Amino acid sequence: MDLDLYAQILKRLEALELILAMKENAILIPPKEPILKLSENLKREIHARKLKMTELARVAKVPKQSVSDWLIGTAPRDPIKVKKVAQALGMSLDQLLFG
Repeated sequence: MDLDLYAQILKRLEALELILAMKENAILIPPKEPILKLSENLKREIHARKLKMTELARVAKVPKQSVSDWLIGTAPRDPIKVKKVAQALGMSLDQLLFG
């Protein structure tokens, strides 16, 4: 093997090891504001329309437990359910999720 090529490979491996070490020790700083604003927007819309959570769930044809979970801040697992709620409120999915 050519010594120059061997040296280049070693440098790249060392660089990769350094990147991995930095990544493992990185401190993730959460954003100041949550990106997903589903809970906040849902509460606002339910209040503004004087709806009950159960009414919204029935109209949107989603389980009331899903709406309840979203209201307390649980991230949605099924985007189809969120879209049904958005449609029931006359909103786009983006409006409901992100404001």
